[in-house]
Amino acid sequence: SPVTIRTIGGRSPRLGPGYLLYVSSRGNAEGIWKFADGKSTELWSVSGGRILGRPAISRDAARIAFSVQEHGRTRMYVMNSDGSAARMLTDSLEPRGTPAWAPDGQSIAVAATIGGKPSLATVSLDGKTVRPMVSEFAADPAWSPDGAFLVYSGPDVGTTFQIRAVS
Repeated sequence: SPVTIRTIGGRSPRLGPGYLLYVSSRGNAEGIWKFADGKSTELWSVSGGRILGRPAISRDAARIAFSVQEHGRTRMYVMNSDGSAARMLTDSLEPRGTPAWAPDGQSIAVAATIGGKPSLATVSLDGKTVRPMVSEFAADPAWSPDGAFLVYSGPDVGTTFQIRAVS
């Protein structure tokens, strides 16, 4: 059934248990909003920046990961699903787009630029371990349900994006 959100607009929807997560703007700020029980609540926002891709909800629905572009840099953040305890994960990579939670919830995969080169990497939840998985253009990572491999869009060849996988 139709959902009426109380913000100017919404994009990049994600479904959590009993709620809809989405990105919306308010003035010069862009934020992550939660729609539940007929009302919208802003969980996090950035003034003068923008959220890249879609927020990713962990499988246990306890945390949300997202990428933000602000002041010419992109960074990946994690927060609790109620918007509390938001923190930047690491400064050693520049994420490009939507992150993907590993099935065990202990790391996050993201397409990123590392040392000026395109990569697909995993980042531990403490942000201390950044492990490049492939050193090529990658986008839109998604884990297999059992966590055995990760699929992603590979480099653009003409008008075609290849689908690739890494274990």
